[in-house]
Amino acid sequence: QALRSVGGNSWRMAHNPPSPTRLDFMDRLGMLAVDENRDYGGHVGQGGNTSETVTQELDDMADLVRRDRSHASVMIWSFCNEVGCDNESSAEAFREVSKQWDPTRAVTQNHNGNYDVSGKYLDVQGFSH
Repeated sequence: QALRSVGGNSWRMAHNPPSPTRLDFMDRLGMLAVDENRDYGGHVGQGGNTSETVTQELDDMADLVRRDRSHASVMIWSFCNEVGCDNESSAEAFREVSKQWDPTRAVTQNHNGNYDVSGKYLDVQGFSH
């Protein structure tokens, strides 16, 4: 309600997937959500900072999309935040798994530079800083 009181109508679920309760509330209020996976660009060896493998991260993204795709408030899937988001190999795979489970919504990632590397796999270019 605080966001709506100042004219806000959307919320980026930055750095973590939202709780289903929050999405239920946003559905009822007619607000929009950027539903974001907690991926920071892949495994440490790929320029990211997680110990998960790409396969595990893709499974996380698929789980997120399957869980939240029935919420009207979700307007876009975001699969990465800043660090390591210029990883072309994971961007293509994240797009594919997102579109496999929900071909109706756009995909994005929050970049912090080097936009040309994975930008071709995004429907909406994300920017940071």
